[in-house]
Amino acid sequence: MQMERKETCPPGTFKSSQGPGLCLQCPSNSRSAAEAATICVCRNGYYRGDVDQPDMPCTSVPSGPRNVISVVNETSVILEWHTPRETGGREDVVYNIVCKKCRADRRTCSHCDDNVEFVPRQLGLTETRVFISNLWAHTLYSFEIQAVNGVTNKSPYPAQHVSIDITTNQAAPSIVPIMHQVSSTMKSFTLSWPQPEQPNGIILDYELRFYEKDYAEINSTMLRSETNTARVEGLRSGTVYVVQVRARTVAGFGKYSGKMCFQTLTDDDYKSELREQLPLIAGSAAAGLVFIVSLVAISIVCSRYCTLNMSTMAVFMVHGCVYGPTGHTRTHTPYTQTPYTHTHTHTHTHTHTHTHTHTHTHLTQPLADTDKQAGNGACL
Repeated sequence: MQMERKETCPPGTFKSSQGPGLCLQCPSNSRSAAEAATICVCRNGYYRGDVDQPDMPCTSVPSGPRNVISVVNETSVILEWHTPRETGGREDVVYNIVCKKCRADRRTCSHCDDNVEFVPRQLGLTETRVFISNLWAHTLYSFEIQAVNGVTNKSPYPAQHVSIDITTNQAAPSIVPIMHQVSSTMKSFTLSWPQPEQPNGIILDYELRFYEKDYAEINSTMLRSETNTARVEGLRSGTVYVVQVRARTVAGFGKYSGKMCFQTLTDDDYKSELREQLPLIAGSAAAGLVFIVSLVAISIVCSRYCTLNMSTMAVFMVHGCVYGPTGHTRTHTPYTQTPYTHTHTHTHTHTHTHTHTHTHTHLTQPLADTDKQAGNGACL
């Protein structure tokens, strides 16, 4: 019996099963370096998908989508794009959408909330179009459109993608949550309120609507304010008013807040409040008076102290020198005017034979100017 001869496949070919059969050339983008190969290995940058057969070519990942365009309104966006230039040699390219909500300064972004909707879906899109809704108005979003295929998960690199940043349009703001009464008089009251939780744009101004509680809403009066405080004037004393407020952006007004009641002071309330404030006013006035008296007293003491010091220094001034109490000599700039001096000598005779001569020098220059200069701030 004659044995069938077994043939060994040379490099560059393969045979997927043992036994008789033909050796096949390695598919595109693959190679076999040794003899008797049962499969060809993909070259760098090329891969086989999980369902690809050994005789199928190795393929690569697709390039990113191109030419993204967007249609934006207040809370939704439509994204459309062109297919990648390179599909990697495959026909199973699909698209994934990554949504991020960013701060206005673009420093930080976070993934979008779970309530954001994608139609027809967020992952595995076979079409080059998606509708995204439930976004926040006047908010910066960054969308990443990824192109993936059957070998993207084999690559160590992230999926190729294209990004687009969009800012949703401004919308009417949400409701102002609450109002507070800052102050009240017989004819007015001042109110303040926080900004809406969702401004949905730049707040241009606020509109207040108010009317007397005992009358119908049809008798409302409107008041505009560019800040989140307002003084409502021209009211009746001791009267309860119903007040509502709403905010406005370029997209229009939001809804009015809930109705809140505020009351002006009665005549008795006003007098009582005035009596309560009188002790505070008197105390403040007394404190101010004490402060002024203290300043005057300090100024007088300082002025006298300066006058005394300058007079003492003048007595010890001789020929441009000042002699201190300890006998040390300190240089001193003499007057520009030559002072007139007179000298008198006293001779005292004691049982011991010696004579003491005392010489006193007196300046005829008045000290008034020197004292005045010291009192103007030299000692303060």
